[in-house]
Amino acid sequence: MSKNFIFLMLMTFLILGISCDVKDDDDNFSETSLELNFKSNFGDAPLLMYASEYDYEDGMKIKLQLFQFFISSIRLVDEAGNESRELLDVALVSFGDIQSAPDAASGVSISLDNVPTGKYSAIKFGVGVNESLNGTMPSEYQAGHPLSGHYWSAAGSYVFTKIEGNADLQGDGDFEEKLTFHVGGNPRYREIEHNKSFELTGGETGLLEFAVDLQEVLVDDNDVFVDFKEVTQIHNGTAETAVFIMDNLAKAISIK
Repeated sequence: MSKNFIFLMLMTFLILGISCDVKDDDDNFSETSLELNFKSNFGDAPLLMYASEYDYEDGMKIKLQLFQFFISSIRLVDEAGNESRELLDVALVSFGDIQSAPDAASGVSISLDNVPTGKYSAIKFGVGVNESLNGTMPSEYQAGHPLSGHYWSAAGSYVFTKIEGNADLQGDGDFEEKLTFHVGGNPRYREIEHNKSFELTGGETGLLEFAVDLQEVLVDDNDVFVDFKEVTQIHNGTAETAVFIMDNLAKAISIK
């Protein structure tokens, strides 16, 4: 056997080995991570719990102590219009700990793992807890899971969104009126889709940023608003105010 033949054989095996390694590396990058970041505001101002007061309709003012909502069934849509598998079943977006400007600038993040790489045109998710998950009980989940709490036993539903705070009805600096708006129930679940072109590549975490305007949740485009002089508490999903809040919440979430 000639030396040239042996050399050619060795080079062939070397090339095949390199090709296999490259293929394995490509396979490793078929999935990546995606971060969803939510920031909340009240009109033109960052939304801060406890720390700030905000002008409201009809001469009222408002201070917030809690604003949160569930999102469910997160999927992506590729450029061909194909919808991905469900990337995350449920997450809680809570601004309850946002009490300073740096907190507001950081926002609230949700991490998605094992996301297929590729080019996408939209993201879809539900606002609230989808009907399948809403039929489960907190006892079915371990502590720390989003659905291990925030449940209404009487209504047989998770609380899709909570808005809590205090109102100054007269604009005189006295925030004596307690506000508690808890909304849930399968009819209040809302599916939304945000169109945005983006690409996810292997080896780095993608980022999608969202803004949520609480003022738009409480005041609609026609200047119809939740009047705290008439209603300060909601603990169901059937009241007119509950429908108003969930409809507006779905529209108040925008993608940057």
